[in-house]
Amino acid sequence: MTFLEQLRRLFGNDSDAQPNAPMEAEPATKNDVPAQAEFYAAPSTPNVNTTNAVVLIGYVDEAGTALSDPEWLNGQLGEPLHLEFRQFDDYLLADIQGFTTTFDAPYHIMTLHFIKKLGHPAILYPIDYDTGRLVAVPKLLSGPLNVPFLFKTPKIEGYRMIKASRPLTGHFTDQPQVLIALLRQSNWQSVQRVNYYLELNQSTPIYYTPAGKRHPYEFPSHSVWRAFMKVTLTNGDVWYNLGGPQWILNDKIVITDRPAQTPIDNDDDIPAGPQFDAVHFEGRIDFVANESVSYYDAPNGLIIGELAHNTPVTITGQLEDPAGIMWYRLTHDWIIPAHYVRLKHQPTTAD
Repeated sequence: MTFLEQLRRLFGNDSDAQPNAPMEAEPATKNDVPAQAEFYAAPSTPNVNTTNAVVLIGYVDEAGTALSDPEWLNGQLGEPLHLEFRQFDDYLLADIQGFTTTFDAPYHIMTLHFIKKLGHPAILYPIDYDTGRLVAVPKLLSGPLNVPFLFKTPKIEGYRMIKASRPLTGHFTDQPQVLIALLRQSNWQSVQRVNYYLELNQSTPIYYTPAGKRHPYEFPSHSVWRAFMKVTLTNGDVWYNLGGPQWILNDKIVITDRPAQTPIDNDDDIPAGPQFDAVHFEGRIDFVANESVSYYDAPNGLIIGELAHNTPVTITGQLEDPAGIMWYRLTHDWIIPAHYVRLKHQPTTAD
């Protein structure tokens, strides 16, 4: 039996499979009933359709690659399908081509298209290794579960990468992933954390960054400041950080011990403090966003705390020192340079 005959036997009608019986024609007579009339007059016999049918179900991914062997369903034409589709980990059903609920043809193909589930994103934060500041917009990658990802080494003008918190490669998972790229300014040759004091031998300009933009004020001669960081640039210049975005060049300064407080034996030995003019007005700390400025126990004195940018303050006194720097006295007798305060209204002298 040929392959074509097998298909005919599988998908053809039962009537096609029966042998043809010879038929003899009889002459018609006047009393014969016409064939059409005889057809309608004869009792009808139910025509039961028992044709075999097959539905092939395929499971493929976005690229058309099979996710499993196809599934064959066998039945009779017109019968309902009992569908129970296969499920695949990390995949979602996106589309069905050729969908049917019955055996509606001798041979039918139904194709189920699946897409990969999306994993949680991976985020790369470029951070200044020495200051802890974010130096560029974070990079975000997303993709299907278990698909690999790769972050390129951050290319940020003025910076070079030192190290990362983990390799810049991985696979998307069902959990978010955070990567930290630590960078250092390109012209910073070495960085050292320090904890000592510097005495200024002259009025000294203050900079936002080493070799960067100047602040509109200077620190007075013979004042003593705590240093937190020492940076040597590639050109050999040495800069000291005095807290926040305040840097001075290592020029005519002396490393010194912390200023000692003079012991007081009795009240008669208490020296007269600086005399502030009494005022009363409101203001806010005007420094750098997300940073804090130091306040002192006296003009050019010891640092006793910090106030965050935009903190509201009440000024109770003002004083101009011999170097021409204006100082404000806040509540609790905290002393702060006037250029760190933005006044709400013009000051008024207290009675």
